[in-house]
Amino acid sequence: MTFNEINNQRNWRAPLFGYCCSGVVYTEHENPEETMYQVLHHQFVASALAVKAAHRINPEMKVGCMLAMVPLYPYSCNPDDVMFAQKSMRERYVFTDVQLRGYYPSYVLNEWERRGFNIKMEDGDLDVLREGTCDYLGFSYYMTNAVKAEGGTGDAISGFASVFSRQRTEPVC
Repeated sequence: MTFNEINNQRNWRAPLFGYCCSGVVYTEHENPEETMYQVLHHQFVASALAVKAAHRINPEMKVGCMLAMVPLYPYSCNPDDVMFAQKSMRERYVFTDVQLRGYYPSYVLNEWERRGFNIKMEDGDLDVLREGTCDYLGFSYYMTNAVKAEGGTGDAISGFASVFSRQRTEPVC
């Protein structure tokens, strides 16, 4: 595996996660989240280059990517909760989508444009990503949680401010 639990740096508000995953303290930068994506791009390229090198050395070698997985489900059948859970999971999927598919999905590019992020890429980076896709996905499965859109921060990964523990047995809808 090229990077262990690469998605932990998504919690860029907590300096430990960014530093452990990439050696960067994102909160020291003007736009921490944009910086996180810039660093992540470099990590994706590094991963793809490592996969290409491994396959060149031994075509039978398998190289994977890995996530720390905490699936988020909607707290209720309220459409806002459902959409919030889907958006929150997309923030996790980018870490594997690029490494396994070899390109940035449109939902990521659209979000970057909407937020005014300018992720710098070198000539040839996108070719490297396409040519160096990982062979498998590994993950550490920790727990599941339910998220609720109302009162949420819009980012269920950073701080889990919108995460609720489902302790009741009766239906919520």
